[in-house]
Amino acid sequence: MAAELQGCAGSLTAMRCDLSQLDQVDAMFRTIEQQFGGEDVLINNADLNFGRWLLDGSAEKWRAMLDVNVLALAHCAQLAVNNMAACEVSEAQVINICSRAGHCVDDWPDLHFCTATKYAVTALTESLRQEVAAKKMRIRVAQISPGLVNTDIANRMLADKQEA
Repeated sequence: MAAELQGCAGSLTAMRCDLSQLDQVDAMFRTIEQQFGGEDVLINNADLNFGRWLLDGSAEKWRAMLDVNVLALAHCAQLAVNNMAACEVSEAQVINICSRAGHCVDDWPDLHFCTATKYAVTALTESLRQEVAAKKMRIRVAQISPGLVNTDIANRMLADKQEA
């Protein structure tokens, strides 16, 4: 993407980071702080889903989903908010990208465990909002929960490409 945007106004700095590896997340935030002086906005957008029914799933896959969808999101928010507060950013924002699945359980069993992680995102967003307000930080906390979005997640989850 950085190559595609070369010559356009503005800039894009690409960084590789495996969100399931918190040491890589820590290193990414250190790099952001060193290169840019911190962040004013965090858009927390990650989703991992293996598309299995609860009755057919595995604890290993569930742990991977929790690591990315919940723990990495919470860790990124913690690092960003603490950096924003330390830098006394006057207009900061944390935006967690969730899903409609963070508000209702649909009759699509392939999404049931992922739905549980998205409910956690909704709870974490509200919890973070309350904590930021209690500490009187000038940081807005929001969540965006889109409905169906045209992405490749269905193609990755479903063997039947017609169904995807």
